[in-house]
Amino acid sequence: MAKFQFNSARQLAHSASRFALGTAMVATLVSPAVAQDAAPAEGEEDAIVVTGVRASIESAISAKRRADTIIESVSTEDLAALPDTSIADAISRLPGIASQRTDGQSSAINIRGLSQNLTFSTLNGREQVSPNGNRSVEFDQYPSELLAGADIYKTPKASLIEGGIGGTIELKTVRPLDKSGPQFFVNIRGQYNDRANEILDASEFGYRLSASYIDQFADGTIGIALGYSRLDQADVSTRFVGFDYQGPNRDFNADGVADVVSFGFETEQQGGTNVRDGAFGSLQWKPSDNFEWTTDIFYSRFKTESFGRGLRVIGTQSVNDGASTPSGRATELTNPTVIGNALIGGTFRRQVGAPTVAGGGFGLTIQGINDNQNDDNKLFTLGSNAKFTKDRLTFAADFTYSKATSDFANEVSAVLPLSSLNGGGPAITFVSPTTPVLDTNQSVTYLLRGVGLPTVDFDQDQTDRSKLFLSRFGVFPFRNTDRLLAFAGNGKYEFDGGFLSSFEFGTRVSLRDASQFRVSADFGNDAGFFQFANTRLDPIALTPENSTIQCFKGAFAAAGFPCFLAVKDPKALVENQVGAIVADQDEQFTRNDTFTISEDVFAGYGQFNIDTSLGNLPVTGNLGLRVVHTDQSSTNVEVGRVTGVPTIGISFTEFLPSMNLNFSLSDNDSLRFAASRAMSRPPISQLGSGVGVSFNVGENRLTGGGGGNPGLLPFIANQLDVSYEHYFNRNGIINVAAFYKDLETFIVNSTDDNFDFGAAGLLPLLNTVDSILFEAAKGGPNPPTNIGRFGGPVNGKGGSVFGFEAAFTYTFDFLPGALRGLGASANYSYTESKISFEAGNSGTNLTLPLPGLSKHVANGSIFWDYDGFSTRMSARYRSKFISAQTGINQQLPFTNSEFVVDYQASYKFPETSALNGLSILLQANNLTDEPVRTFFGSPAQTGTLQFFGREFFLGASYKF
Repeated sequence: MAKFQFNSARQLAHSASRFALGTAMVATLVSPAVAQDAAPAEGEEDAIVVTGVRASIESAISAKRRADTIIESVSTEDLAALPDTSIADAISRLPGIASQRTDGQSSAINIRGLSQNLTFSTLNGREQVSPNGNRSVEFDQYPSELLAGADIYKTPKASLIEGGIGGTIELKTVRPLDKSGPQFFVNIRGQYNDRANEILDASEFGYRLSASYIDQFADGTIGIALGYSRLDQADVSTRFVGFDYQGPNRDFNADGVADVVSFGFETEQQGGTNVRDGAFGSLQWKPSDNFEWTTDIFYSRFKTESFGRGLRVIGTQSVNDGASTPSGRATELTNPTVIGNALIGGTFRRQVGAPTVAGGGFGLTIQGINDNQNDDNKLFTLGSNAKFTKDRLTFAADFTYSKATSDFANEVSAVLPLSSLNGGGPAITFVSPTTPVLDTNQSVTYLLRGVGLPTVDFDQDQTDRSKLFLSRFGVFPFRNTDRLLAFAGNGKYEFDGGFLSSFEFGTRVSLRDASQFRVSADFGNDAGFFQFANTRLDPIALTPENSTIQCFKGAFAAAGFPCFLAVKDPKALVENQVGAIVADQDEQFTRNDTFTISEDVFAGYGQFNIDTSLGNLPVTGNLGLRVVHTDQSSTNVEVGRVTGVPTIGISFTEFLPSMNLNFSLSDNDSLRFAASRAMSRPPISQLGSGVGVSFNVGENRLTGGGGGNPGLLPFIANQLDVSYEHYFNRNGIINVAAFYKDLETFIVNSTDDNFDFGAAGLLPLLNTVDSILFEAAKGGPNPPTNIGRFGGPVNGKGGSVFGFEAAFTYTFDFLPGALRGLGASANYSYTESKISFEAGNSGTNLTLPLPGLSKHVANGSIFWDYDGFSTRMSARYRSKFISAQTGINQQLPFTNSEFVVDYQASYKFPETSALNGLSILLQANNLTDEPVRTFFGSPAQTGTLQFFGREFFLGASYKF
């Protein structure tokens, strides 16, 4: 274990005072609160040996100071010492970086206002695939207990793998030969969630455990590191989800302006468990100073089993629909409340008859939700590197194999109130003389309250088993697979003095294949249209044996959210009637969403490293060029079935120059300047979904569209960065930075009337008839071109992203006695964008900012680390930003500002104690139970309100 020593004229306070001071608040920008040892160094009685927070701060500051680019760093002294639940939490405390929470945990990272899709991540410098069907890494797949730290590159250099306009995050595991002697760590923590007791069948308790072993053999020439981590924790939340809005139709408040109406809402209790098993191994062999060989293996399996139960209201928008009813509407509205031309409340009562009777149709419908989800994500990475040095030349060969799979299966159930099981007309899509009849006595009153809980009132009893039947059940599983095989060769030649210190060069080949396979099976209907059900399902009566009554509690109950029926095992009930359920690809959407992607990348680079002086001003840095050629293609099941040409794609080459200069203004002051061109590739899913092309004779042009576009080009940005850094020796830093990114193109879902089907490689998708018509029209008086109209993911126009960051970290070691353990860190970033796009899910077209961009991001921490005790308080804030949510369809609401507070305290027993090596830990996450709050357009149009509860951890670690 590395130790850092400082001379001190003061002795540490007597141990009797330790406990009284142990509750002081703590936090650090860069790493864990473990302990500060006070044992004197051998031969120096007044030396203070600093470990834990202070050593981590110094390590991170040293890394930033030495770097030839603008970076941030997370460092830990020992494995399992990072205090945060995930590495994403630790990274999100750094300047200019924010996290997005999924299921209450930080999972996605936004750097400088750019979303996770524009962030590139590596493990030990090697590209990683992801199980999510995109390129963004899921950081909860990487146990923090198995990582030694992370470097975040905010500016690129030619020797870095391309892919991150926002930045590159390099996760690092331990290097065994960097340690001294054998080390064995064991860590265990119990977990408690204070919201789980409100949810039926949800577990309040969980645990985290890990063990690792590091040792060296053969006179220190062979090193080995092994680690294992397991997480088993509660996954609970209570939420309200408002759906998006239909365009303006009627004027409900007589102000002369038509108002927009929501498609409905749902309220749900979610429970389940997250289980993650992670393991890593590293073998390092260095028989001489001239040769080194390292092999790394990493494996992680993250399995989630969850359920969602509650109520869903659909059909509120049918207040706009005409019908043969007393009010002339399918749904009657009374006492409307309108804010900003959005209908946000009133009493909604179904007027139209059941869909299976004459004159019936769609109207207000209240459904019971009983959904189950299982997600099994696996990640395996193998990497090997051999490095040889001869005089001034170093050559390294590197191999990477990374594979990720995700098996996702969701079961969707609907409970409906029925007035008859056979009083409806005959079925149309299957053979049956009669069909069930939906109960039309349905009404609900609600009032949205912005980003606060709405009030609701259901007139009917939602637990009345005499009327409620399981009426629809569907399964919609899919499997994602992503594989990467990469080979790289890198060289470095050291110059003997002069302007340049060295020249680096190399090449890399990566072969990536990704696929998605989707199937479905659906029985019955969730809105009463039983005559059109895909597959017949006779509604299943609910009894005390197959269902239980569950009620909302706390603030949700106070707001009027009612009790409902929770079905114990919907799938078993349905299979008792229809037999074993077999999902297939009979539905077109499953074929559209089944595809494979092939992506072959060939890259080469040259980079000059600079070490010189301008007068008396030392200058270091690098100047380089990376050239990247990509062949990408997509094979789609539905496209191939229709056109007979299933595989399409394009090739392109990008030139990516970069320059990083560091001017040492003094021993403690540096000014950095960087200029670069960077790229980020489109998400995998946007390259692969079904797309069609046709020739519109009437418009005399090509038209097309779909959920994907295999002809997408990458995001491209030209970037400028400047950073000033002042160092307080080894224990603090002040940093001010500014950045500007000019994005030449940005991928958006839009309709492009000037889309080049030829350049996108989509012309082969014309079917035989359309191809003949297109060629014939070229010989006419007004010949069409390859330019036409395309709807879907396209390379839209770009724009700029710019901002500044300020950060401060300091440990007050000049203070007397116990106060010398105090420290603080704070950072703030401001980001602005001139890039925007239009979305209509607020009921009107709005110009929205970049997804993931918060104008304001701030982090603050105070810590106290003294004589074995360590405690910290951390808070992080981000202003509103755009993020995706799924309701009736994919939506893009604003996520409201967030303020998350975490606390930790620990004690490490001294070397003189019989318990030497033992540390105990108390940790509390999300102390204020900060929810996720979203809204459409304006805060009055409520989106999601999701509360995850507070998490508490109590545990111990032992180091042998």
